[in-house]
Amino acid sequence: IIPMQLHEAPNGAWDFKATARYGRTLFNSLFQVPQNGVVEIKEDHPLVRDLPVLNERFENGLRIVRDGRDVQNDQTQQAGDGQGAALEAQRRGQAGAL
Repeated sequence: IIPMQLHEAPNGAWDFKATARYGRTLFNSLFQVPQNGVVEIKEDHPLVRDLPVLNERFENGLRIVRDGRDVQNDQTQQAGDGQGAALEAQRRGQAGAL
């Protein structure tokens, strides 16, 4: 795990290196934020997979804590509205890039 490192790129964008968690995987990542504000992932290197993380959210004032595997299954099952299919395609694309 590394502390975030931030510097301005020659093109006016901001580059920063940080440790990030996506799903149940921890990455060392390089991000870039151009002047339009859209965050781009330029590099990511997995450090640890299948972390035993709990995801937390609030619904109607109640705190809901779930295992990360449950959340991934719910997102995949939402394929009927297109959101789950997009998430699954994104997940497959990232797995292929690793």
